[in-house]
Amino acid sequence: YRAEQQLRLTSQALDIQSESAFTANSGILLQGNVTVSGVNSDMSGVAVAPSDTTHTGKCNENKPAIRLTDTNENVNVNGSVNLAGNAAYASSSPKYVVKDPSVVWHTPEEVLGLPSGALDSYKQNGTQYEANQPDTLSGIIYVTDDFGSTGYGSGNIQGTGILIVHNPNYDPRDWDPSDPQYSTSGAQAHRSDPATYGPANIGNINGGTFKGIIIADKINKINGNLKIYGSVMSMTEIDVNIVGAGTAVIKYSCTAVQTVSNNIVAPKRLAWVAQ
Repeated sequence: YRAEQQLRLTSQALDIQSESAFTANSGILLQGNVTVSGVNSDMSGVAVAPSDTTHTGKCNENKPAIRLTDTNENVNVNGSVNLAGNAAYASSSPKYVVKDPSVVWHTPEEVLGLPSGALDSYKQNGTQYEANQPDTLSGIIYVTDDFGSTGYGSGNIQGTGILIVHNPNYDPRDWDPSDPQYSTSGAQAHRSDPATYGPANIGNINGGTFKGIIIADKINKINGNLKIYGSVMSMTEIDVNIVGAGTAVIKYSCTAVQTVSNNIVAPKRLAWVAQ
């Protein structure tokens, strides 16, 4: 007789609460001829008619172009920037920008509605990513170093999925004194060692078409003729995110968000079973 144990696994669908085309915990600088639109679009960036019932509920609603989670931060606009979105935010300044401190994210798992550590199996450093870099991104791509033309990879991103650029050692609660949950216990050591504890940066992604979700510690910058259909989220609370110059396009897409939510699942341990 031999006693055995087996680990049963089930899948946990992602629960993504995307409330705008671009959501940030810090300020944003828009410049050039960039477009940021919260008008709900399909996977090709074409506006979805209100009569379309493919997706229902809050996901299918038009959103603000930009959502700031810190009421002390601002969106600064330079150049011929095109902002669009839900008409309810047309009178804000800048137009289609809303400040909503109800949710502040500190990890990619929080953004995706997953428990801590649920994405660990997807993590790869910059060297590993470049060794395996596909021509077309798909699934969950999780890079723990700087990404883009000023980091690992390139400025061109093409594909459908969830792109995460996050330093696992980075925590705004230790990095940014303005964070409502700021902890002084580890702050001094963290801020004196940015190479270890600083935010991972998306640096100058400037070409291609990406459909889905981008989550980054910091973004500097979205540029060129890059098109993003879905949602972009930045977790930094102290570094200004830069979008522009060029003709980059970021459009909210319920279809893209739900497509990656439905097609990508994270493993969830169910139970150990004695055999």
